[in-house]
Amino acid sequence: MPVDYDLVIIGGTTAGVEAAIFAAHFKARVALVTQGISFSTLPDSLVISAIAQLGYRAESWQRSQRSPLWHEASAPPTLNWQAVKPWAQAIAHNLDELHSPAALATLGIDIITDSGEFCRKPAPGFLVDGRLLRSLSYLLAPAHCSLIPPIPGLQAAGYQTPATLLQLASLPVTLAIVGSTTAAVELAQTLQRLGCQITLLMTTAQLLSEADRDVSQLIQAQLEAEGVQVWLNVSVGQVKSADGKKSVQWGTRSLVVDNILLATEQIPDVETWNLEAVKVQRRNHGILRNSQLQTTNPNIYICEGRTRHSLSPQLAAYEAKLAVKNALFVQKFPTHYRIIPFSTQTHPSAAWLGLTEHQAVEQYGKDVVILRQPFYILPQAQIHSDLTGFCKLIVQRDGTLLGAHVVGSNAEDFIGTIAIAFQQRLKIQALADLVVPSSSFAAIIQHTAAEWQRLQWR
Repeated sequence: MPVDYDLVIIGGTTAGVEAAIFAAHFKARVALVTQGISFSTLPDSLVISAIAQLGYRAESWQRSQRSPLWHEASAPPTLNWQAVKPWAQAIAHNLDELHSPAALATLGIDIITDSGEFCRKPAPGFLVDGRLLRSLSYLLAPAHCSLIPPIPGLQAAGYQTPATLLQLASLPVTLAIVGSTTAAVELAQTLQRLGCQITLLMTTAQLLSEADRDVSQLIQAQLEAEGVQVWLNVSVGQVKSADGKKSVQWGTRSLVVDNILLATEQIPDVETWNLEAVKVQRRNHGILRNSQLQTTNPNIYICEGRTRHSLSPQLAAYEAKLAVKNALFVQKFPTHYRIIPFSTQTHPSAAWLGLTEHQAVEQYGKDVVILRQPFYILPQAQIHSDLTGFCKLIVQRDGTLLGAHVVGSNAEDFIGTIAIAFQQRLKIQALADLVVPSSSFAAIIQHTAAEWQRLQWR
């Protein structure tokens, strides 16, 4: 049976748009079905990034007031919370103009701004408003929604999620954040800096469950130093509401707050897509796929950028491009997640890729060498009073890079330099030979890698 397209992408998410553009570069016949997802929709990652910047500005003001370099203290700035949402929407609008439907259409992409579902009859395909889209391959690029835990009393008491946070008329005085994600950690620090009293109830045994233990412990110490109350391994047993307050109970403890924010696992929002019709199987709130991003239907691929506990825009972009190549060409490429950097929007920021120290020792035993340098050795760290942090490189004795973990100012910016070394399979000597401006925080990479040379000379 003839087909209309080489690739139909389902979901107008950022990953879906990037996949469509990438496929169009190969002169493929591409359709993008938005599934009702507006290009102007505010992604959670942008919301968190925007308000994290506001939190950083508030903290910077407080730091300047504590410095002996300033003679007079001015009144602390007051955040106009109701102006935050229009500001974030303006940012999203400016970015979306680059990928507007009109701009995508000029690339030859067929934009279908409607919702549809898979079907088997009258012929296999994706049915949108009575129109059957037939394609050689399909790519799922779903939006996500919060997995709401079945906590007794939670629905009756009410709660917020990152997606609804900006709808609040004002920030609550006290807030309990319940979750297991990186977003929970980021929002805890940011909202504490903006004047909330935050209690962070993490369901995991480690604050940043996917990061190196040293990284997680330092970020936790920073949050606690700023006044965030952190609880780990929490299983909330009940939520009650009375007199405009909410009571959260776990174990033998309870907490009364103004509001609750759920920053829980994100799951693909595909309930109306009729995946069962095309034998795409789901498990544990996700969609089964292999290392080549094929679902249980070999002609249907997926890109979502989802780790066990968080969503990652850069991971989604990586998966989008890899899935497009695998969908369009005979040769199939497997995923290599060790080369993907991850980061937090905290201060100091944390960034990492590859194996943690624990994972490396489990796999390679005594063949592992740990290189580490503190941020305070950098002139820029001293000038900016950003002394908290370290760079930790994990290598084999032959110099093979296994993992990199950085906590410190601008860590998310220069982890990309280390990622290139991983992607090109360079060894530690390449980072030791790296030349960067001495005024850059990125100099910590070279300082840490240079430890390898000193170990070799012993």
